Amino acid sequence: MTPEEQKEIIAEQIKERRAADGDIDCEFVAGIADKVGLEPLEVGKIVYEELGYKIKGCPYYGD
Repeated sequence: MTPEEQKEIIAEQIKERRAADGDIDCEFVAGIADKVGLEPLEVGKIVYEELGYKIKGCPYYGD
């Protein structure tokens, strides 16, 4: 899976979660990481820095 494909999957998962009014938390990010084959911190960085979402309960990319 290319980095662009990974980012597309991450963005789609975040979009679906936000549409369902769900929180973006550490557990959710870890689940995405399993799907795309990255470490949770790598996915967290993409979610926070590239997509602009804070991750609830995350000391690095959240509140």
